Amino acid sequence: MMLKMRSPTILKCKAESNLEPKLKFLNEYGFVGNILTEVIVKNPLILRRSLNDHLIPNTEYLKGLMNNDQAAVLFVVKRATWLMTCDLKKVLQPNIDLLLKEGVGMISVLKLFMSQPRSFICPVERMSYGIETVKKFGTKPTDNMFIHALRVVLSMNESNLKKKLEIFRDLGWTDEDLAITMARQPLCFSQSEDKIRSSFELFVKTMKLRPEDVINHPKLLMYSLSKRSIPRCKVIMALKEKELMKDMHIPSLINMPGDDFTRKFILKHPTLSSSLWSLYLGNQKVDDIAVQ
Repeated sequence: MMLKMRSPTILKCKAESNLEPKLKFLNEYGFVGNILTEVIVKNPLILRRSLNDHLIPNTEYLKGLMNNDQAAVLFVVKRATWLMTCDLKKVLQPNIDLLLKEGVGMISVLKLFMSQPRSFICPVERMSYGIETVKKFGTKPTDNMFIHALRVVLSMNESNLKKKLEIFRDLGWTDEDLAITMARQPLCFSQSEDKIRSSFELFVKTMKLRPEDVINHPKLLMYSLSKRSIPRCKVIMALKEKELMKDMHIPSLINMPGDDFTRKFILKHPTLSSSLWSLYLGNQKVDDIAVQ
């Protein structure tokens, strides 16, 4: 029914001469059961494309790109079904060639392709802009974080990137700080303005960190406020009020795995565990954290 709604023209295809060969080919490659259904529902155009001119060439291209890793091909096609219906050599190859020419390793190219295949469907001029922008921050194509920084830059237009950088400058980041953040934690720049400012306010105004402490630990801006940062800060402040916590290095406490945090700072205090669990699992707002 869903397929009929998405592409009613499919019903006009001749089943035996048109659909069956395509479905057989997809089945033989590994697109079976729920995977096949999911892919076709997302992109019914797959069944309208020529088997010999599109489906087979595209599958062979992806096999070659992914070193004949069938599981990897299935994974990326599930994420981006358009890979089966566009001209991959025309769309993907120029961008791949450019990345390799710039010095990005093939393993890194594949990591970017697997995590964000849509990054590769931009015009080659757009890819070139992204590469040059990241390089201006001082991150080299051979650096491990280059592809992550490139992914962030390509996810927004030039105007939005400038606005995002101004937000960080407004909070105290220097150009050198921005370059370091781009090199170490580029995904910080993908956070919303509200998320960035709220996280910064939590750690600087409420938890009394110095701005440079947050600048030096930008990953603090990436954690969920409601699920991680605020609950942990509530527990930390409660223990601090009772003088049960000294010499705190808050970035380390926020960064540590959840099991370690609860074991060291909640389960370690059995007489307070009930109230600490309440703080940790509650839904209080940032303004409610401050110790009364």
